[in-house]
Amino acid sequence: LGSEMHRFIVFLLLLAGAQCFRLKRNDGVSRRELAIATAGAWFSGVTIAAASGVPTLQNVEALGEKAKRLRSAVRKDGADSKERVLRELKVVLKPLQEDMEAVAGGNKQAKTQALLMKGHLLELEQAVRSDDWQPYRSKTTGGLYPGGKPERELEEVEETLEDFLKLF
Repeated sequence: LGSEMHRFIVFLLLLAGAQCFRLKRNDGVSRRELAIATAGAWFSGVTIAAASGVPTLQNVEALGEKAKRLRSAVRKDGADSKERVLRELKVVLKPLQEDMEAVAGGNKQAKTQALLMKGHLLELEQAVRSDDWQPYRSKTTGGLYPGGKPERELEEVEETLEDFLKLF
């Protein structure tokens, strides 16, 4: 359904654009007005396509970039970034995981990475809600995380995303 909707929108936009060239001066609508309307329709179409719920690898990559910026903020600001982390869990990280799962399709390795991501998000949420912001040294990696366990979990998010993207 998503690709059919996308094709239909593109068809309508092409049709509207073609009408720009058929207008004559006396048609009551200037070419400029129709071009502006077509541009508006194009941006609406892009919004509709994006809102149609068809996850893409590009969506995953874009959300991944936001996750990286979140980790940098947590590293820098620690506990002061708590509200941002809780907000971005809902609007960035959980949609990232859901899109990963959808994009994975029948790829079992990719599905596994999407499920691992879900676990990291649960651990991140737990670390944030328990205010575990004190600097943390990982027993596994030996790395120091000034943003505490939330920063460590966001690192896991980044690594899992990288592993996922390598599969495509």
